[in-house]
Amino acid sequence: MAEILYFPEVECEVTPSDLYGTEIVGVPDETGNRHYLRIARGVVGREGGKTYLPVGIVEVDRRKKRALIQLPYEADSGANRLWVPFEKFRHKVGSPEESESLA
Repeated sequence: MAEILYFPEVECEVTPSDLYGTEIVGVPDETGNRHYLRIARGVVGREGGKTYLPVGIVEVDRRKKRALIQLPYEADSGANRLWVPFEKFRHKVGSPEESESLA
């Protein structure tokens, strides 16, 4: 039986910046609001035409299919943590054997 394997990276939008080798990253929360933060170039991962920001996982709410994440830096909104729906995380479909090899 296939499982969905989630990674601690959330989908984001990236805008290049000329300031000290940084990028501006917009991360959407569960309500669709975007929270912007400045990060160093090279931190954001790219896969399949999408960009992903590595984050910390604080809490998982399986019932509402969302996770509370910790941003690597405070956003311009003042937020450090956001609720993000599961579908915004980088994921892949795999077998239970694959998930054991990732642990």
